Amino acid sequence: MATTIKTFSPGYVDRLSYGVDALDKTLDKMIMIQNKVPLEGERIFSKVSAVGGTWGSSQFDPTLPLPVEDADANAIPFVSPVRGFPKTFTTVVFRSGVQVERKFAKDDLQGIASKAMSGLLESFRTLKEYKMADILNNITSIDAAYVGSDGVAIASASHPYPYYKTTADV
Repeated sequence: MATTIKTFSPGYVDRLSYGVDALDKTLDKMIMIQNKVPLEGERIFSKVSAVGGTWGSSQFDPTLPLPVEDADANAIPFVSPVRGFPKTFTTVVFRSGVQVERKFAKDDLQGIASKAMSGLLESFRTLKEYKMADILNNITSIDAAYVGSDGVAIASASHPYPYYKTTADV
């Protein structure tokens, strides 16, 4: 699923369309609409700092097979943890800007020219939410951009895992 963000008036804040109400002397107040809804899914993701444009991780499993009953005459059976799967993420940069007509910024009675810039933060907030939702919407697909470090879909029953002996197997 691709991320698409659309805007109603791209690129330019002027006194004829977007800012016409800010120049109206009969209006006493302009109310800025704000989105205070928490980002959906944010608590299940973690924030990391990438150095050099990439971020990598791997893991290991410290769970070891159960010890076996042994006599002192036998050698100690040595076991080792399971190595994880390394994964590298390449960071990408998103950017956008707002251009304000000079005459509009000068004549603005309500001060919305500078407040219009706060929409940039909201658009990036929305992009972040879309990117998180994209991962969750494609959680069972191996064709998604986000698969686990083992190359399998995040929610899949075919993840490789180590075989551990239980006491019934001994």
